[in-house]
Amino acid sequence: MGWVSLIAVAWFGMGSTSLEVDTVSAKHDFWTTYETYLHEVDSMEASSDYERFEKLLQLRRELFGTKRADDLFGLNERLDTAAMQKLEVSRL
Repeated sequence: MGWVSLIAVAWFGMGSTSLEVDTVSAKHDFWTTYETYLHEVDSMEASSDYERFEKLLQLRRELFGTKRADDLFGLNERLDTAAMQKLEVSRL
């Protein structure tokens, strides 16, 4: 009985380690993509605010996918806010 418990603990422990590694990797991938997004926003040129907003939406869909991480924790709103702030600062 002791061996079965030991094997079960080892098995579940390995699973959580794998999950932690996947989570760290996903966070790294997300922030790399987010930095790319903000860099693109910095270099974006458009003739109007509406055109800028449309380009931001298209860029975000290309980088993050339509239903991927951008829907978690209100990220859509935060990305739009960050992007628009960068555009406003660049206009000054």
